[in-house]
Amino acid sequence: MESKRQQKFARLIQKDLGEIFQRETKELFEGIFITVTEVKVTP
Repeated sequence: MESKRQQKFARLIQKDLGEIFQRETKELFEGIFITVTEVKVTP
């Protein structure tokens, strides 16, 4: 089970990765929506 801190960190990573993928692949995949659906963090 993930701690509250791990869950918070995972949400931040998920958000940041989604933004990075959207920005970096904008020209390659025009009109495509990319989302990160899950991030698992281990100690």
